[in-house]
Amino acid sequence: MCAELLRDPRSVNPCTAATLLFDSKLAAAPMILEMFMRKMVPDPPLDTTQFLQDTLVQSSEYVLCALSVARQSVQLKPTAHSSIVMQAVIHEMEAVQGLVESALMQLQMRSHLPTEPHTLH
Repeated sequence: MCAELLRDPRSVNPCTAATLLFDSKLAAAPMILEMFMRKMVPDPPLDTTQFLQDTLVQSSEYVLCALSVARQSVQLKPTAHSSIVMQAVIHEMEAVQGLVESALMQLQMRSHLPTEPHTLH
């Protein structure tokens, strides 16, 4: 077996050669495992509302950090030409912050509303 590994032209390193040989011999293993390991009961549907809420909260935190950095930059050099651009960035990021917070509030309000039963016809 070792001689077989060392003769592998793809690699000089015995460990890499062993990995390549091992992988080539087990290439069909995933297909065999898939046939025997199928689920009988599907997973329940995921509540994507929580994922969306987490994403909006994280986005709000990033916006807050960006605003802090931009404001700090303006405070350090208020007379620099770049401070005008930074003030424009602050204005735009404040608008983004308002939109993200509005979306988060709408999502939270929607999750607290009682769900009405839907007809199937």
